[in-house]
Amino acid sequence: ILTLGLTASARTNDATLLAFVAIGAASRTAMLLPMIALKPARKDGLGRSATLTLGAPTWGALAITLALCALPGTWLPAAIIAAAAFALTQLAHRQIGGHTDDVLGATQKLTESTGWLTVAAVA
Repeated sequence: ILTLGLTASARTNDATLLAFVAIGAASRTAMLLPMIALKPARKDGLGRSATLTLGAPTWGALAITLALCALPGTWLPAAIIAAAAFALTQLAHRQIGGHTDDVLGATQKLTESTGWLTVAAVA
Protein backbone atom coordinates (compact mmCIF):
# COMPACT_ATOMS: atom_id res chain seq x y z
CA ILE A 1 0.00 0.00 0.00
CA LEU A 2 2.88 2.35 0.74
CA THR A 3 4.19 1.83 -2.79
CA LEU A 4 0.81 2.85 -4.20
CA GLY A 5 0.89 6.01 -2.12
CA LEU A 6 4.41 6.84 -3.24
CA THR A 7 3.50 6.23 -6.87
CA ALA A 8 0.45 8.45 -6.61
CA SER A 9 2.48 11.20 -4.93
CA ALA A 10 5.14 11.27 -7.65
CA ARG A 11 3.31 14.15 -9.36
CA THR A 12 2.21 15.99 -6.26
CA ASN A 13 0.11 19.12 -6.50
CA ASP A 14 -2.39 20.73 -4.15
CA ALA A 15 -5.28 18.56 -5.37
CA THR A 16 -3.22 15.41 -4.87
CA LEU A 17 -2.33 16.41 -1.32
CA LEU A 18 -6.00 17.06 -0.54
CA ALA A 19 -6.87 13.70 -2.06
CA PHE A 20 -4.39 11.94 0.23
CA VAL A 21 -6.03 13.41 3.31
CA ALA A 22 -9.50 12.59 1.97
CA ILE A 23 -8.47 9.02 1.08
CA GLY A 24 -7.16 8.39 4.59
CA ALA A 25 -10.39 9.62 6.15
CA ALA A 26 -12.70 7.98 3.61
CA SER A 27 -11.01 4.58 3.80
CA ARG A 28 -11.48 4.48 7.55
CA THR A 29 -15.02 5.77 7.34
CA ALA A 30 -15.75 3.10 4.70
CA MET A 31 -15.47 0.48 7.45
CA LEU A 32 -18.80 1.77 8.73
CA LEU A 33 -20.64 0.35 5.71
CA PRO A 34 -20.23 -3.34 6.57
CA MET A 35 -20.82 -2.52 10.24
CA ILE A 36 -24.13 -0.83 9.42
CA ALA A 37 -25.30 -3.12 6.62
CA LEU A 38 -24.28 -6.50 8.03
CA LYS A 39 -24.62 -8.27 11.32
CA PRO A 40 -21.58 -10.06 12.79
CA ALA A 41 -20.87 -13.30 10.93
CA ARG A 42 -20.19 -15.25 14.13
CA LYS A 43 -21.62 -14.85 17.59
CA ASP A 44 -18.26 -15.68 19.20
CA GLY A 45 -15.94 -13.76 16.85
CA LEU A 46 -14.02 -10.54 17.35
CA GLY A 47 -16.19 -8.79 14.77
CA ARG A 48 -19.06 -9.01 17.22
CA SER A 49 -17.23 -6.63 19.53
CA ALA A 50 -17.05 -4.05 16.73
CA THR A 51 -20.35 -2.40 17.46
CA LEU A 52 -21.39 0.90 16.02
CA THR A 53 -22.71 3.65 18.23
CA LEU A 54 -24.23 6.50 16.25
CA GLY A 55 -23.20 9.19 18.70
CA ALA A 56 -21.52 12.55 18.24
CA PRO A 57 -18.05 11.11 17.45
CA THR A 58 -19.44 8.97 14.61
CA TRP A 59 -21.46 11.81 13.12
CA GLY A 60 -18.47 14.15 13.51
CA ALA A 61 -16.19 11.73 11.67
CA LEU A 62 -18.75 11.37 8.89
CA ALA A 63 -19.10 15.15 8.58
CA ILE A 64 -15.33 15.66 8.39
CA THR A 65 -14.99 12.91 5.79
CA LEU A 66 -17.80 14.33 3.66
CA ALA A 67 -16.25 17.80 3.85
CA LEU A 68 -12.85 16.44 2.78
CA CYS A 69 -14.40 14.45 -0.07
CA ALA A 70 -16.13 17.60 -1.37
CA LEU A 71 -12.81 19.38 -1.92
CA PRO A 72 -11.42 19.77 -5.45
CA GLY A 73 -9.76 16.63 -6.76
CA THR A 74 -11.22 14.33 -4.13
CA TRP A 75 -14.66 13.41 -5.43
CA LEU A 76 -13.47 10.72 -7.87
CA PRO A 77 -11.33 8.80 -5.34
CA ALA A 78 -14.20 9.14 -2.85
CA ALA A 79 -16.68 7.68 -5.34
CA ILE A 80 -14.33 4.77 -6.11
CA ILE A 81 -13.81 4.19 -2.38
CA ALA A 82 -17.57 4.06 -1.83
CA ALA A 83 -17.99 1.59 -4.70
CA ALA A 84 -15.20 -0.64 -3.38
CA ALA A 85 -16.69 -0.62 0.13
CA PHE A 86 -20.09 -1.52 -1.26
CA ALA A 87 -18.64 -4.37 -3.35
CA LEU A 88 -16.71 -5.81 -0.40
CA THR A 89 -19.78 -5.55 1.83
CA GLN A 90 -21.81 -7.48 -0.74
CA LEU A 91 -19.07 -10.10 -1.03
CA ALA A 92 -18.93 -10.57 2.74
CA HIS A 93 -22.70 -10.92 2.85
CA ARG A 94 -22.70 -13.60 0.12
CA GLN A 95 -19.70 -15.58 1.38
CA ILE A 96 -19.94 -15.47 5.16
CA GLY A 97 -23.28 -13.84 5.89
CA GLY A 98 -21.97 -10.90 7.89
CA HIS A 99 -18.93 -8.92 8.95
CA THR A 100 -15.86 -9.97 10.89
CA ASP A 101 -12.87 -7.99 12.09
CA ASP A 102 -11.05 -9.21 8.98
CA VAL A 103 -13.82 -7.86 6.75
CA LEU A 104 -13.55 -4.47 8.43
CA GLY A 105 -9.76 -4.41 8.06
CA ALA A 106 -9.96 -5.57 4.45
CA THR A 107 -12.48 -2.82 3.75
CA GLN A 108 -10.05 -0.19 4.98
CA LYS A 109 -7.06 -1.58 3.06
CA LEU A 110 -9.01 -2.20 -0.17
CA THR A 111 -10.62 1.23 -0.19
CA GLU A 112 -7.38 3.06 0.60
CA SER A 113 -5.57 1.17 -2.16
CA THR A 114 -8.30 1.87 -4.71
CA GLY A 115 -8.29 5.54 -3.74
CA TRP A 116 -4.54 5.79 -4.29
CA LEU A 117 -4.77 3.90 -7.57
CA THR A 118 -7.42 6.35 -8.72
CA VAL A 119 -5.24 9.34 -7.84
CA ALA A 120 -2.23 7.75 -9.59
CA ALA A 121 -4.32 7.01 -12.68
CA VAL A 122 -5.61 10.55 -13.10
CA ALA A 123 -2.48 12.43 -11.96
